[in-house]
Amino acid sequence: GGNKNTTTTTTTTADKEDGIILIFPTTLSSTSTSTDTLTTMHQTAESNIQSSLGDTIRLCLATFSSTSSSTSTSLSRKEYEEQYSKRVLWCLDHGYEYIEVDISREGLTQGFEKREKDGFARVVEAMRGTVWSSAVMCTGGRGGRG
Repeated sequence: GGNKNTTTTTTTTADKEDGIILIFPTTLSSTSTSTDTLTTMHQTAESNIQSSLGDTIRLCLATFSSTSSSTSTSLSRKEYEEQYSKRVLWCLDHGYEYIEVDISREGLTQGFEKREKDGFARVVEAMRGTVWSSAVMCTGGRGGRG
C-alpha cells in the first residue's frame, strides 16, 4: 500500500553535483569579498549538497560593469591588486578557476573570437567544454548522423 513517504539512499547521476560556481561583485568593499567570504560560500555550498561536490567544473566569478564608475571608486589600484592576488591564490588552493566578468552589455558580447578567452567568453567556453554527468554518449552506429 501507501508508501508515500519512502526515502531512497541510492545515488544516481541525476543526484550528482558536477561542480560549483561562486559569483560575487567586485564593486563591494575589500572586506565583503575577502577570501573568508569565499571560504564561507564554498563551505555552505558543500554542506547543502548531500553527495560530494563534483570536480567537473569549479568557477569563481568576480563580476563588474565597465559602464559603471563605481569600480574605480570602490578600491584603489593597490587594494584591487591585493584582493585580486588573494582571490587567485584562494581559487588555486580550492580548485577553482578565477574569472573576472564584465557584465555590461558590451562585456557580455566581447572576446568570443579570441583563442585565449577571458571574461564571459571564458565562462561560456568552460561550460560548453564540460562533459556533464548527465551527458548521453553515442555508442556505435553510423557516426551519430541521421
